[in-house]
Amino acid sequence: MFPGSRSPDSPTFPHVSAFLRDSGLGGVADSLATRVANSGFVRWLKAFNDVDANPELTRERLKQARWDRYFLTVAQAVSTASKDPSTKVGAVIVRPDKTMASFGYNGFPRGIADTDERLNNREVKYDLVVHGEINAILTAREPLHGYTLYTWPFITCKRCSLHVIQAGIKRVVAPELPEHLKDRWAASVRDAGQLYDEAGVSWALIDTTEVE
Repeated sequence: MFPGSRSPDSPTFPHVSAFLRDSGLGGVADSLATRVANSGFVRWLKAFNDVDANPELTRERLKQARWDRYFLTVAQAVSTASKDPSTKVGAVIVRPDKTMASFGYNGFPRGIADTDERLNNREVKYDLVVHGEINAILTAREPLHGYTLYTWPFITCKRCSLHVIQAGIKRVVAPELPEHLKDRWAASVRDAGQLYDEAGVSWALIDTTEVE
């Protein structure tokens, strides 16, 4: 069992920090602490902490929105471990009880040298890289049926969506596709959404202005 088998009622940084440090990613844990402190996430959480101040939102929807933003902040921090000079992807898989089951970032397989020569040659890099979502699925130590996947900086590509569906993940959350990545990834992201719809996987793209 991974650390943090029980979750608090609302997002807390130490829960995920301990998970990352126990997994050998102390630097990512430090990055997460900095991002949470300097981002708009804490301000957003405080502003929306009172349900009565936002009567149009139900208590459950508000609670889920807090968790979604929180775990996207975690996925963003995980992405910083990637050595890809172009796009750094972070993925976090979360249990129904809001504890982390696994995480991953895009990079070469274990034992394959991530040299500058390989990383800066797009054709070679694409042949060797394992996407962050796939790494999260492969390194999980338990079945993932009914779990939620959070990805940064955008939703899974078409190919990864097939693995997500096959793994039994039932919800995917990501930021909206950044403008500077639309030319390269828009078609794949659109196709992934269509596959999720067909397979009955819930997915959501959320405004991450305050997360960033």
